Amino acid sequence: MKIATLFTPGSYGTFISWCVYSFSELNLDNNIVSPLEDNTGSGHGYRTTPGMQWVRPTHHPLDNSYTNYILVNFDKEKAINYIDNQYQKQSLGCTTEYMNSFFPNFNDKLKESWGANTANWELRELLSFFINNMINSSMDQLNNHHNQLQKNNCYTINPESFLLNTKIELEKLLSFFSLKKHVKFDLLESYALEYLKLQQNFTKNEQIDLFVEHTINNNSYSIDNLTIFDEALIQYKLRSQGIEVRCYNLNSFPTDATDLFGLLE
Repeated sequence: MKIATLFTPGSYGTFISWCVYSFSELNLDNNIVSPLEDNTGSGHGYRTTPGMQWVRPTHHPLDNSYTNYILVNFDKEKAINYIDNQYQKQSLGCTTEYMNSFFPNFNDKLKESWGANTANWELRELLSFFINNMINSSMDQLNNHHNQLQKNNCYTINPESFLLNTKIELEKLLSFFSLKKHVKFDLLESYALEYLKLQQNFTKNEQIDLFVEHTINNNSYSIDNLTIFDEALIQYKLRSQGIEVRCYNLNSFPTDATDLFGLLE
């Protein structure tokens, strides 16, 4: 049996694929090999293993040899978590590489607006106008892929629920595909907990909402690991409430809400 896991980048699809392969009868090895590559929380180590022949993570439908699919839902409210995951795990924090993946002409757009030299604040400003469309586009694309596959044998999961309740969720998934558990299934929860502890963006959406709320109310609140995409989303969320940030030359974005409050217009 071959299974494809269809997911939007950053929404834990590779780790989910690893779980399905490693803790099912598809894994003929007696050992469980961790997919973790480093302390970024990336599970991409799985992509170089034999398991890819049987459970393949993908961002688009595969050829007709795949009739079994795991469809990973896209939660728009958590989209920034997925964006940050992809940015930090796949692009390794390289903004230019990641921007080019979804906005190939972004440099030309910036030059048209602000000239040849692009500063951080200019890129953030552009993103703040574009990021909601980017999220909607990713969601629409995934939903279209899911619709294309409705005639296949599909099992739909919520990625956050899977990570928080891995044993129960995987048991249901394996049952759907009539797969038996691996003899070392009892090790699953320890691997899942280790992986979850390394997911530094797992609740980033909630932190951003609190940051925006505390900024408006001039209360102290800070966020660690603030990416330029987080900053752009904060600007977007404030603008949606009729509040602008004095962003000119703001190359270093405040990490505490009270500091950002002083820059509101």
